[in-house]
Amino acid sequence: MRYLIIALVLLAVTSAFALDGFPIPYDLTVQGGESFALAITPAESNGRAVDLTGYSYQAQARTDYSSAPFFNFSTIVTTNKVTLSLSQASTAAATNKHGVWDLLQIDPSGQRTYLLRGKIMVVPVVTR
Repeated sequence: MRYLIIALVLLAVTSAFALDGFPIPYDLTVQGGESFALAITPAESNGRAVDLTGYSYQAQARTDYSSAPFFNFSTIVTTNKVTLSLSQASTAAATNKHGVWDLLQIDPSGQRTYLLRGKIMVVPVVTR
């Protein structure tokens, strides 16, 4: 099983993880029929990783903002990193789809903040 892993560092403005300027635009291209993973490490402005204990994340992709999702990303949260992933079967089923996606962060107090938002394209593979 092969994973495409992209690491992102999200810089917060203060140690309280204030999120002015979010969501950050970030477009995704996913290979249909391949597993996909995106690792995100939120960090404070001094570069120190944010402790994500008690945080949860949700991410979806839709053909447009009002349609049903064609992807519900799996999310795994560790102390300093959140990883979004898609299975090989789900990317194969969505080949040639395109639309929009976003990443929602829910902090321990229940405050909801959209961190990333962008376009998504699921492209077919040539070699089988």
